[in-house]
Amino acid sequence: MTEGNDGEARSAPARLYFNHMHLAVGLSDVRIDLGQIRPGEVPTHQIRLITSPEYLLTMQREIGGAIDRYQQQFGRLASDAHG
Repeated sequence: MTEGNDGEARSAPARLYFNHMHLAVGLSDVRIDLGQIRPGEVPTHQIRLITSPEYLLTMQREIGGAIDRYQQQFGRLASDAHG
């Protein structure tokens, strides 16, 4: 467990491995469904994230930075890995 700013103990966040994502964009929100898929199977969506379009820009910057750091440390990623 970790301790928050208010001194209360907090449990670790739930973890979910995912290799499938579906995005739905509306005027006031963005829905991101995450789940798992295996070859020949229909994807199983296990979690839905809902955020604002503005925060999606923050996510884009953060994820882009993480990809850059990953590639600096471990090498280039194949751009067509799941596409």
